[in-house]
Amino acid sequence: MPRHGAWLWGAVVLAWTASGHAQAPCSDIRFPRGATGTTITGIASPEDVLCYSLATGAGQTARLRVTAGRNIIIGVDGVADGRDDLTFTTERRSYRVRVSQLFRSLSSERFTIAISVR
Repeated sequence: MPRHGAWLWGAVVLAWTASGHAQAPCSDIRFPRGATGTTITGIASPEDVLCYSLATGAGQTARLRVTAGRNIIIGVDGVADGRDDLTFTTERRSYRVRVSQLFRSLSSERFTIAISVR
């Protein structure tokens, strides 16, 4: 069950797209050799949506979980929006993972997201 409303994430994505960031390149999520999991860390500013790319095979189980950052949400294009914990069965493709603040704050927020694909 999502912690935050999907409607708010939709508004964030619309604002992000309208602001001209839709063509921003996504950073590749890379796993250490032989590993099924990794973490990404960063800083989410109040105005931006960060984009990551996750390449997967078909029939795998992907899990993305915010482990640090109380005001941080993730969304995976075509899968789910506005979540702090998301598990889904993958297709053979590259997924766009978006990271942002849920509620616009006055300051940037550090985050850590744990990612596993098995």
